Amino acid sequence: MQLRRSWWLSLVLAVFAVLPANSQAEDGPARLRAFLSDLRTLEARFVQQRFDEAGVAVERSEGTFKLARPARFLWDYTAPLRQQVLSDGREVYIHDIELEQVTVRSLDAALAGSPAALLGAEEDIDALYELSELPPEEGLTWVALASRDAEGDFAGVRLAFDARSLRVMELDDNFGQRTRIEFSDVRVNGPIQQGIFEFRPAPGVDVVRGD
Repeated sequence: MQLRRSWWLSLVLAVFAVLPANSQAEDGPARLRAFLSDLRTLEARFVQQRFDEAGVAVERSEGTFKLARPARFLWDYTAPLRQQVLSDGREVYIHDIELEQVTVRSLDAALAGSPAALLGAEEDIDALYELSELPPEEGLTWVALASRDAEGDFAGVRLAFDARSLRVMELDDNFGQRTRIEFSDVRVNGPIQQGIFEFRPAPGVDVVRGD
């Protein structure tokens, strides 16, 4: 099933805004605050699931994620459909590989209305979100982020960490649906070839503006 683009893009950007966490800090909020200023690059594999209002899984996808600050990232969905979301720091490209179509939006327009619109400006996270520690669950340390923006796309965001790094992100949208992203093989601040964040359409690919 093809994901809804506007909702999915907000999700992608929300994840980009808060990754990752510092495993050396004492609790979830402190970990998040510490690494927001230190993060340079990140690589990980992920499994993403979306649950409806009744908690039934309705979508599952997986792939790899690469991030290089400021504002460059690549979400490469490999299953069940090949799709990429790429930012070169100026524009965001949503590439439906099987449809041979790319939708292009300015980064500012893509960020509008999402948590990344605020966090991307490097504002104090405590001015943007109310952070609170959650009870341990699944052997992980959890922290909740409640947006102070009443017009935000997400009703709630939760992050979970093991002893080393980020493991899970859960996002509740304003329609009662939940998205859970589980990360593995996380690598923080390693070298990444910057050329992967440059969009080069293959011959025959239809490129359209989405702003």
